[in-house]
Amino acid sequence: MKADRAQALERFVQIQQDELKQRNKELEFEREEREKERVEREKEREERRNESIERQKER
Repeated sequence: MKADRAQALERFVQIQQDELKQRNKELEFEREEREKERVEREKEREERRNESIERQKER
């Protein structure tokens, strides 16, 4: 009986750990996606800034 309970607890813990690992992977992926978007926005801002500077130079 105790062995069954211990096995059940071990299985429960394993499932919880697996779920946490999966969630961590998902969160890491989301973080990487947000970082890519941030970098892209920064590039776009820099391009607009450079274009503005070029237009001012032409005047």
